[in-house]
Amino acid sequence: MVTILKILLSITSIGICLYGIIIFGPSLWPILFIALSLFILLSLFIPMINKAAIITAKIMGILSLIAFSLLLLASTIGGSFHMSESNKIIAVALALMFIFGCSFFLVGKKVNT
Repeated sequence: MVTILKILLSITSIGICLYGIIIFGPSLWPILFIALSLFILLSLFIPMINKAAIITAKIMGILSLIAFSLLLLASTIGGSFHMSESNKIIAVALALMFIFGCSFFLVGKKVNT
């Protein structure tokens, strides 16, 4: 189960980061999240970094929740709730990253992969 969650989180994160780079241009955060996603994928092959990868996944889940909340807050500016099409796609991807990343909090302390 942990392996599937790592793969889903990494694919979602890399996909939305590349989408964000196409729309908004390159910046520090998408590149950092791509690097963290690759680190999580690397932990599938190097078991010594498994604990660090799980902590990284938890941090990514928390950061995506904060980003999702701020995106929803920004959508209410002007008195009505409105999101552009690109922001809707980003909101769904951030919600998926939150689900996949924070689900590692439900995984026990003893991880066998």
